[in-house]
Amino acid sequence: MMLYLICTVNLIAQDLVVSNENDSMKCKIIGIRDDIVQLTILKEEHLIDTLIPLREISYYRYKYFNDSRKSRKNQLVNLEDKKFSLALNGGAGYRIAHIRDGVSDIVKEYLNGLRLGYQYGGEMTFYFAHKFGAGLKINSYHASNSINNITLLFPQFGYQTGTLSEKISVLFVGPSFNILLQDKSNRGGLMASLALGYVDFTDKAKMNYSFELKGNTVGVFLDIGYESTLGPKSTMGFHVSAFSATLKHYEFITPSHSETIEFDEEYYESLARVDVSFFFRFIL
Repeated sequence: MMLYLICTVNLIAQDLVVSNENDSMKCKIIGIRDDIVQLTILKEEHLIDTLIPLREISYYRYKYFNDSRKSRKNQLVNLEDKKFSLALNGGAGYRIAHIRDGVSDIVKEYLNGLRLGYQYGGEMTFYFAHKFGAGLKINSYHASNSINNITLLFPQFGYQTGTLSEKISVLFVGPSFNILLQDKSNRGGLMASLALGYVDFTDKAKMNYSFELKGNTVGVFLDIGYESTLGPKSTMGFHVSAFSATLKHYEFITPSHSETIEFDEEYYESLARVDVSFFFRFIL
């Protein structure tokens, strides 16, 4: 009978659970629901079904003992078990705001050239539950373009003809709320993040004269992506982001003069864009 039980548990118990006290259990994980892990273990010649709160488990992995293709030295981190993490990301950003009607084709082509840029950033997250976390998100977007032999009317300078060049940057800093839904393979999971924060807009421009446009507002970031484990202390992934913010005024700055310009509602400037990023996350 004992031999039968040993063979039976060895056939079904291919999963691993490690407690917060670093005790390892070879078991069969039946399921995880409402932060409770249901599993079957062999104890004193009996197969026992038991329940363990997820908060008492530091690590678990399905099919740990029958995965002959992977070295035990390179086991994957349990994504939902991390407490602190630092993520660094970078990629492309594309502004999607509508260009007002009545703009000449030349200017429209120039403005379209300012849509595509690059962005990078980071996020520090504290996970207060195995699926949910909160933290701080920082993102910096940059785009530039130039155009030759163009004539524009500036209220401060009058009509100017020459080469116009601009370097635009948009900085976002704000708190974030995060969620991670790990898949059963323990190799990855779907992630999402929502952040609300401060936006700083800067446009360094030159056309015969150097001048700068600066503004600030409130913005929202939404990230949705997939995260995959690399090792015990690192993950990688990608996410698509939607960013929304609207400028209602800016400060026009020259070396000798500055003034604040308020926009009429129909001339509010949208900073909305879509980003695609790859990221690395380090478990702290």
